[in-house]
Amino acid sequence: MVGDGSVKDKFAQLGLGDFVHKLWVWFALQNGHLVDVLRMLATFTADCATACQSLPLTSAVAGTGPRKLPTKISLLHVIINTIDKEMEQVSRTRNLSVLELCFVILGNCCSVLECRILICKSALLNSAGRLHPAITKKQKPWDFVESLWLEFLQIFSLHPEGQSHIAKNSDVFDLILSLTSGKLPNRTTALLVLRNIAFYQPNRSRLMTSGWYHIISAL
Repeated sequence: MVGDGSVKDKFAQLGLGDFVHKLWVWFALQNGHLVDVLRMLATFTADCATACQSLPLTSAVAGTGPRKLPTKISLLHVIINTIDKEMEQVSRTRNLSVLELCFVILGNCCSVLECRILICKSALLNSAGRLHPAITKKQKPWDFVESLWLEFLQIFSLHPEGQSHIAKNSDVFDLILSLTSGKLPNRTTALLVLRNIAFYQPNRSRLMTSGWYHIISAL
């Protein structure tokens, strides 16, 4: 599938995402299997709108095929829920491959409107609350986790839905502001997220009164 859009389109038509969703419980039993299937999904959704569009249409119910309309229990929801679970288990010894790959898949799916709407309707951003300094204490591996969130938010905020949704979540918005004074390269990425947010007209007044507008305008 690597670099071959026609192959990805064919797999999407054949219901690859739906097949993975039906076997997800089995994949999740072992971290190695889960990492492998997430790598496959990351490749599947890379630069392929058809593949991304298929993820909100899946079902875990045996004997059924992909749905015609997005559901609230699709494979994309499973990916989001996996991020939430992984955020609860971040530690010095925790392998972060699952979290990293889930963010890659979500970043790929941001190119599709249906996926962006689903992300906005989910509780994904609430998981970012664990990035609060009171929890991370600025220790490893939280700097890497911060980078995963910021890289995703940078992609998500390229679109109006993301710009609006991020700004509406006060905790996440304030967190991004705080990370603009953190360490490189996360500081730069946080500034890029703020710059993207500034393109959405309703957000500008809030940014200007936040005291950080002079930094954003310098980018």
